[in-house]
Amino acid sequence: MIIFLSCQEKDASKLVFDLELVKIDSFVVKRDTRFKILDHHGTSGNYLGYDPITKSFLVIGQKGEIIDEVKRSGEGPNEYSNSLSTAAFYQVGGGIVVQSANELIWYNENWEIKKRWKYAPSFGVTVYGGPRFKTPYYLRNDATTPFVFTSFFPNVKVPFGEIQSLSPNGQIIEVFESNNDSLVWKLPVDFKQYTAFEPEEKGFDQAPVYHLDENSGSLLLTFDHSLTIGSYSLNTDFELTKAISLTEDKFADGGKGKNIKVFPVTDQGLGILRYSSMSELELKRKNEVNSNYTPLRDSELYRFYFIDSVTELVQEIPFPKRIEPNSELLPLGGNRILMRNRDREDVEIDQSSYSIFIFRKKEK
Repeated sequence: MIIFLSCQEKDASKLVFDLELVKIDSFVVKRDTRFKILDHHGTSGNYLGYDPITKSFLVIGQKGEIIDEVKRSGEGPNEYSNSLSTAAFYQVGGGIVVQSANELIWYNENWEIKKRWKYAPSFGVTVYGGPRFKTPYYLRNDATTPFVFTSFFPNVKVPFGEIQSLSPNGQIIEVFESNNDSLVWKLPVDFKQYTAFEPEEKGFDQAPVYHLDENSGSLLLTFDHSLTIGSYSLNTDFELTKAISLTEDKFADGGKGKNIKVFPVTDQGLGILRYSSMSELELKRKNEVNSNYTPLRDSELYRFYFIDSVTELVQEIPFPKRIEPNSELLPLGGNRILMRNRDREDVEIDQSSYSIFIFRKKEK
């Protein structure tokens, strides 16, 4: 069964939940090289990071202490390729899974290889500078090893016209099924639900924005310039179970902004992060005042929106100040999200600081 929700004729004053974004915790990691946090372990609370300068993985504790640093870059039996694109905790089987354009590796907790899978996808994405994404793997009820998207990453533009000529029925994701070492195309998408353009048209220029929700066994999918969010079941081969279609008037940017992130906010609904650009004239004025001004780092151009699953309504939530909006934005579960604090420009960087926020109901 497919449920279509249209957010067009509701009164925003009838929101069941009136949410706010509140800082609840923070930590500092003492390190003079810049790294990126890729994943969070739900049980231990540890974080997995990667340092492209030292080419090493970091396991970071809840208080910011570096528990482990591992460098296995090379061609040896326990080593990983220099061209890794993703990494994540393998929370079900234990250890870490890392991925390159043609390989998936499962390490145990001691960083010894338990399994190495090779594959040759029809379409590949090469990432420079080490892993930039959380490994897009998921489990199915009938399998005990991970299934992984081979080249379908958030905010990376995909040549959908070319891909649809390769896939048998217009699917957009090639999945490596590690239980039988096979590559299978999944998720046929009717792009008319997401955009007015077709993949072969000049105006079609979309990057996927998605979240693999392990708790509900679903893929939340939208595109950077789309106002529709689809929910697909992972256990029934990406069957579309719900589609939420929004209208331009629900957003401060009039629908002209760009989706950056989509994620669940427990059973209350969905959260999306949008970026709104500015006119060339306004950008010129900003640069006259500050020659180092960069719109992508301007937190005032970013906004969270909460979509209530009960009333189908949209609530705007301001983006916090002094946060790097185009750096780590990692959903932690339980309505929480990790974000990187903006570095001070007047001091030498010898640490990275993070804040944890929670979406919660406003107190009256």
